[in-house]
Amino acid sequence: MSRAWCKFSGNPVIAAEKWGTTFDPFILEDSGSAKRFRMYLSWRPQNAIALVESDDGIQWSAPRIVLGASPRKDMREFHLNRACVLRLPDGRYRMYYSGQGPDRSAEKHACIFAAESDNGIHWQKLPEFMFSPDGEWQSKGVMCPHVLYDAEAGRYQMWYSGMNNPGAYYEPDAIGYAESRDGLVWETPFAGPVFRAEDVEGGKLIKVTAAQVIKDGAYYYMFYIGFESHSRATICLGRSRTGTGEWEAHPDNPIVSPDEGRWDHDACYKPAVCVADGKIMLWYNGRKASTEQIGLVYKNSPGFW
Repeated sequence: MSRAWCKFSGNPVIAAEKWGTTFDPFILEDSGSAKRFRMYLSWRPQNAIALVESDDGIQWSAPRIVLGASPRKDMREFHLNRACVLRLPDGRYRMYYSGQGPDRSAEKHACIFAAESDNGIHWQKLPEFMFSPDGEWQSKGVMCPHVLYDAEAGRYQMWYSGMNNPGAYYEPDAIGYAESRDGLVWETPFAGPVFRAEDVEGGKLIKVTAAQVIKDGAYYYMFYIGFESHSRATICLGRSRTGTGEWEAHPDNPIVSPDEGRWDHDACYKPAVCVADGKIMLWYNGRKASTEQIGLVYKNSPGFW
C-alpha cells in the first residue's frame, strides 16, 4: 500500500456486525443536508440502496433505505446497488445505479437505471430509462456508473463497467465511457472500453472496474478496483488528459491493499473519494472471507498525485 494513503485506525467505520453486508459506497458532500457527508451504499440484506449520514466521515447514522427493489417485468431490478448521485444544474438530485436479476441465468445480468429527487432522500425512479449498450465486451451486462457534469461543455460524462464472461457474474471486466447532453440519452463514442487491465503496465491485473473519476486541472483522475486475481482486489489510481485513453498509472499503485488477518484481508473494493477541508478522504468496502464492511483511508499529502 502507498505510504501516502493511511487507513483509519478505527476501521471499519460501518461494521457488518451491526448492519450486515454493506458495500460499494458513494460519497456526496452536501451543504444542503443536515449532516456534512451523505453516503449512498449497497445494503445486501435488503437488496437495496441505503443512505447514511455523518459530520466527520467516521461516525455514521443508521442506514435507511432510499431506493428499494421493485422488479420490472424483466426482473432486472431485483438487486439494486452501486449508486452514483449528483446535483443537477437546477438543484435536484439524480441517481444512477445498477440493477440485476434474481439469478445468473438472465440474458443480461446487469443494467444501469436512474432516479431523481428534490432532497436526496425521497426518490422517484425514471421508468423509461435503462442504459444497456450492446457490444461484445459488455454483452453480459453493465454496472458501476460514475457520472460527472461538465458545465462548461454542457455535457454529462459517464464511466461504467462492462462484462462479457458469464462465469464472472459478480464483477465486470473493463471500463467504458458514454456522453450525454441531458444525462438521459447517452451515446457511446468508442466501440470498446476506454480502460482495460491490459492498459496497466506490469501485467499484474486481470480486470479493472468500478471507477470514480475526478476532474482536477488538466487531468481526469480515476480511482478504480484492480483485480490481481478473482478473489484479491486492490484500489489503484490513474490519470488521463482526456479521460478516455492514454492512462498513466500512479507509481505507488496499488494505493490501498488488503492487510493480512485484518477486516479487509482478502480484497479492497469500490473507492469513494471526497476532498474536505483540503484533506483527501477515501472510503471503500473491504472483504474478509464472505464479510464485507466499509472503511476509511486518508491521504497525508496534498493533491491526488
